[in-house]
Amino acid sequence: MSKKIKKYILFILILAFIALGVRLLVFINTPNSYEVRNMLLERSENQQLNTTYEKNNEIPYQILDGFLYYYGEEDGLYQYDYRKKEKKKLLGGEICDFQVVDKKIYYSKINDNCNGNDFDLFYRDMDNLNEKKVVIRGIMNWIFYHDEIMFCRYVQDDLTVFRYKNDSSYEEVVTVHKENYDSNHPEDLLFRLGDYLIFQRGYKGGYLSSYNLKTKEWRDFFNMDLNSDHLYFRKLDTQGVGNYVFIQGRVCDSEKSAIAGPYEVRNAKQNGIWQFNLITGEEKQLLRTNDNQGICVLDNKLYAIQDGKYEVVFTAP
Repeated sequence: MSKKIKKYILFILILAFIALGVRLLVFINTPNSYEVRNMLLERSENQQLNTTYEKNNEIPYQILDGFLYYYGEEDGLYQYDYRKKEKKKLLGGEICDFQVVDKKIYYSKINDNCNGNDFDLFYRDMDNLNEKKVVIRGIMNWIFYHDEIMFCRYVQDDLTVFRYKNDSSYEEVVTVHKENYDSNHPEDLLFRLGDYLIFQRGYKGGYLSSYNLKTKEWRDFFNMDLNSDHLYFRKLDTQGVGNYVFIQGRVCDSEKSAIAGPYEVRNAKQNGIWQFNLITGEEKQLLRTNDNQGICVLDNKLYAIQDGKYEVVFTAP
């Protein structure tokens, strides 16, 4: 092999190593979705916000009285002080959902029931975090809406939503009977938007349902038909603003396997963020992308997180 060819090969190898190094450096310095979300939430202009009324059990953060409350990347609940630009850990352990109301931290944790009602709801006073008090035991999940607590519980295999009144009193809101599960099984109460309760049936190819508290009517929506027995739309995140429900997800193929998790169909035209209007029933794709890393609701705006940054993709009218 001539010296000229060897020099040429060496030059190509050097360029390849430089390119690889640049890509690695970009990857290391690009914030992940968790870091991007916190960059958005910790902006100083958010200090005056009160996001309590838009928080639901799909939103793992809340801004109130100059503080940001959020799940840490590690286990536990953290508080960020906008004025001091400092954070501290309030609660450790596996907290499944939380909401701060009247200087109390309400949160749920897993119990040992193993009967579908696998969570208990507690609260701790902000002035005495060492003492926890039981609110409700044996629930499937729960949500706050303004000053109301609503929770789900399986009662003899029927799924019932209750409105909490006090330690010994709660009233039934709606029951889904076992014999109706095949046609109308909400399975998981996500959040409330005005008069609508939003439910989900499964992450793998399931659909969403709304229940109108005034008219008592059910409606199934976002049951994406991909015209295939092995393709399904995997919902990664669901949020709500005003009269709109937003779903972020990707098409997956059950006949193929990936090293970690479901096999994603990268070029599927359905990948991205979808919007559903609860009033009109209109459904449309807001953003088509293969690399969306999450959605975030803040101050009546929907943000998409991707490529180490965030952007507004919808503002509630």
